[in-house]
Amino acid sequence: MPNHHFISYSAIDAFDFALKLCDQLASGPPPIPVWLDKRQLRPAEDWDEQIAEAIKTCESIIFVMTRDSVQPNCTCKQE
Repeated sequence: MPNHHFISYSAIDAFDFALKLCDQLASGPPPIPVWLDKRQLRPAEDWDEQIAEAIKTCESIIFVMTRDSVQPNCTCKQE
């Protein structure tokens, strides 16, 4: 998905918010193309490679900041 915006979030405390954000941005107006793991990951393919590619090719990263997302062991830090 070219020209997308990558949504980074903690599944521990921002999953519902990230889904709503994704839906609202994608539905517009105007529609904004977003990449959210739970919506775009393809089964049977390496998920971490898919995420890395989505980050490399995105126009921006939307970082949903929560208490867990800034913890040292959160996966958001890897992204």
